[in-house]
Amino acid sequence: MASLRSTQRIAALRFTVPAAVAVAGLAFAWPADAASIQNWPVVLKTLGGRTTMIQRQPGNQVFTIWSTPASANTWNHYTIGLHLSDETKSGRVQLWVNGQRQKFGDGTTRWACRTFDSSNDPKWGVYGAENSRVVNYIDDLKVGTTRGDVD
Repeated sequence: MASLRSTQRIAALRFTVPAAVAVAGLAFAWPADAASIQNWPVVLKTLGGRTTMIQRQPGNQVFTIWSTPASANTWNHYTIGLHLSDETKSGRVQLWVNGQRQKFGDGTTRWACRTFDSSNDPKWGVYGAENSRVVNYIDDLKVGTTRGDVD
């Protein structure tokens, strides 16, 4: 497979979760098709009262790369930068929350990883939750190739 080292995608969204509802739901995913190696390289979700970014490498290696307490009934703006690559450590993920660049668990602002599978498309909303009521509100969805396109 040819490497896609020069492709950049920036996704932005605002979301909030009501306080009266269990805080567990997906806000953003970068999934691949069913025949893919990774299935979903990157997701942003609320989980256990925290807003969390999870990255999945080939071989089902799953990493929680960023997490912060979830803010119920508060709108927050998330900008996710994806430098696409099908190489294991040649892609990267970046995250800004309310305009502030975030540091990942390894202390960097660019998480090096595989970010492209056979075909990836952004998805927003709630899916994948089972046995619980999940509600989140999403607004201001944008995709571009620079932060200026989505801020």
